[in-house]
Amino acid sequence: MLKRHTALFAAFAALLTLCACTRAPAPRPDASSSPDPEPTSAAAETDPPPSSPPADAPGTPEPAISDAPDPFFAGMLSQQGPGFSFEPAEGFLLSVDLPPFRFTRGDAFVEVGYDPSALPEELAPSFMNGYLAFTDIEFSSYSGLGPEGLSAETVTAGDGSRLLTAYLIEADGGCVWLLFSCPADDAETLRDLDAMRGSFILEK
Repeated sequence: MLKRHTALFAAFAALLTLCACTRAPAPRPDASSSPDPEPTSAAAETDPPPSSPPADAPGTPEPAISDAPDPFFAGMLSQQGPGFSFEPAEGFLLSVDLPPFRFTRGDAFVEVGYDPSALPEELAPSFMNGYLAFTDIEFSSYSGLGPEGLSAETVTAGDGSRLLTAYLIEADGGCVWLLFSCPADDAETLRDLDAMRGSFILEK
C-alpha cells in the first residue's frame, strides 16, 4: 500500500511540473504601442468654489428677527373711544374678542370694557350686580394703576368662595373698567392678577 501511495504522489507532482512548464508567459505590453497620455492643462482644472464666510464674520450680521410672540395684548374699546394694552399672565387666553374683552384661565377671568354714558362714581354702586350674588362689598379709591399710575374707583365683592375686584377709570367722558375674578382661596391666581394690573396701560 505504501508503494502505491508513493507512486500516486510522484505522478501528481510530475503533472504539476508539466503544467507549470507548458504555461505560456503573459505578453508584456509594448511601450512603443501605448497611447501617449493626454496632456494635462492647467486651464482645465476647476477652481474650488469660494467658501462662505463664517456666520460671525464682520460685515455679515444675522437678521434681528425673533419668532417669539408679543406678550402684550392691545385693543380698542370703541371705534373712537379709548384703547388699552396689558400683558396677560401665562395661561390666560382671549375668550371674548369684542368689547368687553375677556381673558379666561380655569375659573378665573379678566374683563376690560367701556361705558361711554357713565362716570366711575356713577357706575360703581351697581357695577357688581350683573356678575355676582355677593354677600360682601366694599368701595374705595385707588391710585397707581399700571405704569402710568392711573387713578380709579374700586369695587370689591365676594360671596365666600369667589372674589371680584373692579377698577373704574374715567376716560373720554365715560368709564373704562378692569375687572378681575377668581376663587377667593387661589393665591397663585391672585398674584397673577396683581401683575396684570401692574402692566395695564390706558390710551385715552
